[in-house]
Amino acid sequence: MGIAHSLGEIGIDDARIEQVGRMAEVDPSAGTNPIAFSAAQYSALFEKALRGNL
Repeated sequence: MGIAHSLGEIGIDDARIEQVGRMAEVDPSAGTNPIAFSAAQYSALFEKALRGNL
């Protein structure tokens, strides 16, 4: 089907991992998550998605 396995495969790079984590932490939609994540946890999750390690 040609579905990419990682965000990296669709051209997203890791230049802003920390920025994405900080933005996700303060995003209003994060308040509805059943588990609160820190910026570092969001960054780690994003990095795993970039690498396809989920």
